[in-house]
Amino acid sequence: MAAMLALWPRLIAGLQPDEPCLRAAASDPKLRATERVLTEVQAGTPFRDAYRAESRAAEHR
Repeated sequence: MAAMLALWPRLIAGLQPDEPCLRAAASDPKLRATERVLTEVQAGTPFRDAYRAESRAAEHR
């Protein structure tokens, strides 16, 4: 285990983020689907209805 942990600093130092990929993933509207559903639920919409509406909307994005 100690030998594996000793490798982590070198592994992490070698990581390079793929910025275009990260930007695309962060701008995906599906990323915030749960937040939109929970906002509707907090506003009084039954979860089942909010979930179905978000699911239908996601099909058209």
